[in-house]
Amino acid sequence: NERADHSRTLSKLEDTKKAILEKYPTVDVMCVAADMGNITSDVRENIKRAVSACGDVGLLVNNVGVSYNYPMYYHELSDEAVQSLVDLNVHSTNYMTRLVLPGMLERKRGAVVNMSSAAGEFC
Repeated sequence: NERADHSRTLSKLEDTKKAILEKYPTVDVMCVAADMGNITSDVRENIKRAVSACGDVGLLVNNVGVSYNYPMYYHELSDEAVQSLVDLNVHSTNYMTRLVLPGMLERKRGAVVNMSSAAGEFC
């Protein structure tokens, strides 16, 4: 079994990798640092290579997200802020899901878990 973790901060990924391997020493863990709010063609290729190297991806946990720096109403946000929120919170989740879902469907197994922040409880 192999697992690929994606994050902007490689040190956080390495800490997660260490914790996983302490509990599950027989799995392979691969870390890929990626800014999911800025998915360039180079970032996409890097992620595709990592997913391909994993082979059988059985679980995708989309746990990427961002909110405002401080509380404000949505209509007060700039167009740039809204675009940034959508890119990170929506597009990155769709991209990763579309990347691994065909293999899951072909194998007739797998799961996608989408996480959200506690901020959703305040709406």
